[in-house]
Amino acid sequence: MSTRRTSDGPSGDQTKRSDDSGGTAKPRGVRPPARTVKGVSGKTAVSGDHSNAPTRFSKATQVYSGGSPQSGSPRVKTGGKMTGGQTQLAGAIGTLPEDAISEDQTAMQDPVHAWFVIVDGPGRGNSVKIGAGRSSIGRGAEEHVILNFGDESISREKHAWVTFDDRVSKFYISAGDGRNLCYVNDEPVLTSLEIKDRDTIMIGKTSLIFIAFCGAEFSWTEG
Repeated sequence: MSTRRTSDGPSGDQTKRSDDSGGTAKPRGVRPPARTVKGVSGKTAVSGDHSNAPTRFSKATQVYSGGSPQSGSPRVKTGGKMTGGQTQLAGAIGTLPEDAISEDQTAMQDPVHAWFVIVDGPGRGNSVKIGAGRSSIGRGAEEHVILNFGDESISREKHAWVTFDDRVSKFYISAGDGRNLCYVNDEPVLTSLEIKDRDTIMIGKTSLIFIAFCGAEFSWTEG
């Protein structure tokens, strides 16, 4: 290894070193050239030895400078986790939220068997679910079939009962505990009447169409 002096520059003497083969070594204090890495949105971040370089990152994926010293690969931050030279897809694999699972389990505890669709009166256009067994109808929050759309002529509790008998796959409606009546196809319900798909039921000032889901063709008990 030999040294030779060059002409004085603005900063004084400068010294270059050359090896025996005649090559010229890099001057002292010069960092290796920086490399660039493209981000998701086309922006670049500088990698390599650039501790003083500003950090640049894209909106979709934050690409940080100062990657692995050995591989020179950038450090990528995705989904709140930092990796060296690896790309992670945030949200690629997920799980069902707990509330969705609980709602599904609750629905199967009392699956839908039929509906009342309001076609005239307060609440027109709404529908209410009818479950299995014997269900009370009224405006109160404790009723199985709640018709609380502003019709004050509907009793708060047990205006009527609707029942699905899964042994014969039929629906029935019966009078409630109060004095208010209900009607099926303009016939008053005094004891119990079978109701069929598309029958019209009048409760208070509210007119309903009965829509059956379970029946001879389908039953939840038969899987």
